[in-house]
Amino acid sequence: MRCYVVVENFSYGCLLQRLLADETTRDGVHIIPTDGKSHAASLASSWLAVHPEPVVLVLNAETTDEESKSEQRVTYREGLAVAGGNGRSQLVLATPHLAACFFQRPAIDEPSVISQLARLGREPTPEQLVEARYVPREVLRRISDEANVAMGAMLSRLAADRASVDRLRQTPVIQDILRAIADLTKQQAA
Repeated sequence: MRCYVVVENFSYGCLLQRLLADETTRDGVHIIPTDGKSHAASLASSWLAVHPEPVVLVLNAETTDEESKSEQRVTYREGLAVAGGNGRSQLVLATPHLAACFFQRPAIDEPSVISQLARLGREPTPEQLVEARYVPREVLRRISDEANVAMGAMLSRLAADRASVDRLRQTPVIQDILRAIADLTKQQAA
């Protein structure tokens, strides 16, 4: 059965297309990028109200604060449940941001995925790694600017680099998405 992954950003939609290529081909997973958190939540709820297929909603927490993340989980899960998504939806709240996958192990192990994709010629500095715990998107943007490589070019390189894809798939945030997809497709098959 099909499963839809709704993500709040077009760039991250492209990233997930590359990281979940096996699932899109083999399992019929569809990635739906949107333009912002509210749009993603609204689209996921609308989809659940009209279609029988399950939905994984992937949002950026934009914080590392546990209380804020807990409030967001309650708010977005309630929205999915009201739309009829109980048992047909899962929320993945990327902490603090989906870009964190580039700075989590094993992706950050040397040689890091980010240094290879940006063709940086060096590893991220210890300061960048600490900062990336809180603002990974900004650190990623600065690294791509420093290397004079557009994010789109980095994502294109990722498509041709199976080893980097495999390492990114093992990061906690991507594992959360893969688990959500597996749980929903297993429930639907039962």
